[in-house]
Amino acid sequence: MSTDLHAGDAREVALQLAIVAERLDERSARAVQRVEVVADEFAAEVARMSDAMAAGTERAAAAQLASMHTQMQASRVVSGGLLVAAVLAVAVAGAMVVSAHRELGLVAREQAMIEAVNRADVTFCNGRLCARVDGDTHGGDAHGYLQIALRREPAEP
Repeated sequence: MSTDLHAGDAREVALQLAIVAERLDERSARAVQRVEVVADEFAAEVARMSDAMAAGTERAAAAQLASMHTQMQASRVVSGGLLVAAVLAVAVAGAMVVSAHRELGLVAREQAMIEAVNRADVTFCNGRLCARVDGDTHGGDAHGYLQIALRREPAEP
């Protein structure tokens, strides 16, 4: 009978071990299911993040391209403005050169007039300008000076 008892105990232990093994298998299957669900959720989250990063990269590239386009347009506008300013500066400089040339012509004419007056024999006689002329001095004063006629119209430059 003692072997029957041990055999019954062994069956009982085997039955209990079978029950424990079945429960472990159920728990293991549930754990595997949970791990698979979490792995699927993780894979979906990684895919969403990857898509978000790709979209962010595309937006950044588009923003950089737009910025470069704006910078190029600004460079063109500034270059055009500088070109226009340079052309205007050349035009103003040309006008100033022409004006200076005219002014130099007037100064040269005035200088020639002053040099001619400096070389001439002129003096004041009774509040008017008198000159001694070459040749016939008929009608002059004792020193041969004749009064110079007054201008009827203003002198032209």
